[in-house]
Amino acid sequence: SPTELATPSFAAAALGGQVLGNGMIGDTLWVALATKITTDHPFCGRRVKDAARSADFVPLYLETKYQTIHGWDLLEINLAAGDLLYLTMPAVGLEQLWRTTPPQMMVM
Repeated sequence: SPTELATPSFAAAALGGQVLGNGMIGDTLWVALATKITTDHPFCGRRVKDAARSADFVPLYLETKYQTIHGWDLLEINLAAGDLLYLTMPAVGLEQLWRTTPPQMMVM
C-alpha cells in the first residue's frame, strides 16, 4: 500500500538519512537507506557486525571522513560519529535507528 511505502521515507528523513530504495521479500518490506552516525546514535562505538546482528540489518558500505569501506573489512569497523552507514533492513526495525537506552539510575 502507499502508506507502507511512504512510512520508511518519513522515518529516514526524521533520522537525517535518506531512503535509497525498498522492496518486498515475502511479506516483509525491506528498506535500503543511509544513516548518519552521531554520538547519540545507538550504533555509535559498536562494531558493524555486532550492530547488524542485534538490529537485524545487512550492512552495504560505510563512508568515513577518509575512506569508503566495503566487503568483509566493513564488518570489523567500529562506527564513529560522522560516519555514514548504508544498510538494508526490514521496515519494522527502523525504530532501532533512533532508539536510545535510558541512562542507568545511580544508586547511592
